[in-house]
Amino acid sequence: MQYFNWNKHCPYAALYGYGYPAVDRQYNYFIPFTHELNEYQWYFDEYSEMWDSEADSESADRAQRDIERVLPVVFQNAANEVNQAIALGMKPNLIAYFIREMVEYIDRNYGQYDLTYSYNVTQASEGIKRDLYWIFNILRVYGMPFEVQKNLLNHVVITSLQNLRVPAGTTGAPTT
Repeated sequence: MQYFNWNKHCPYAALYGYGYPAVDRQYNYFIPFTHELNEYQWYFDEYSEMWDSEADSESADRAQRDIERVLPVVFQNAANEVNQAIALGMKPNLIAYFIREMVEYIDRNYGQYDLTYSYNVTQASEGIKRDLYWIFNILRVYGMPFEVQKNLLNHVVITSLQNLRVPAGTTGAPTT
């Protein structure tokens, strides 16, 4: 059996002396055929404000704080459904991950929900069923009945819409 020589057969290894392309650790991007950063520096100078935007980091911080604040309320409101999922053999971490994904989805798409409260609940529920369908596939694998899935989704959506992006000092009750 012939020994496979990576340095001989891999074009990147022949250029760099190892079996994979160079990655500059400072900027975390791929350098295709050179070790020199100077060829690509213009790209980072011109667009650096897009990646280092303070508004983006403030928005991400706000979103994370809102989600962390809303999750305990969601778990309190959906306690029966969570307990049924755990009784079916689902790990508590898994159901917590699913609920977090749903709350994050609602937070990401919060700007789309601007009509009446009941329409927003319907729109958010349909969006979650459409875009996060895999959650419900996994719940079905665990044998969770459809009604329990529906109740869990309703609790998550209603609680999230009532409590996400609520100004300090307000109750978070629906306005219409």
